[in-house]
Amino acid sequence: MPRRFAALLPAVLLVTVSIAADRASAQHLTYGLNAQPELHVVGAPMLDKLTELGGGVLRLPFGWDTIEPACKGCFDWTATDAWRDQARRTHRSIFASLGYTPRWANGGRGFSYPRIPHFREC
Repeated sequence: MPRRFAALLPAVLLVTVSIAADRASAQHLTYGLNAQPELHVVGAPMLDKLTELGGGVLRLPFGWDTIEPACKGCFDWTATDAWRDQARRTHRSIFASLGYTPRWANGGRGFSYPRIPHFREC
């Protein structure tokens, strides 16, 4: 019986290793970085660090209040274009979300109006 087991051991190991490799390659994980563009200077260092760490995606909240700040139809793409240019340079993807209402669209209130019920600023 031990000889039979010894003869099967290489085959069992090969199957086990190939199953583990298939599981690892099937995940297709992508890692990235979450950034707040109004908190960070748009530039090479952040995207260079993301590239160095092997991250492929930069998540950015693009503020409607920054893109269309003064009036309806008055667009300013300066900040978004700068992030896009850095992402292209480093071959990273951007996962963008749109938020933050401009004052002209919400009655002159702040970008986070209306406030979330029961929310308290500390």
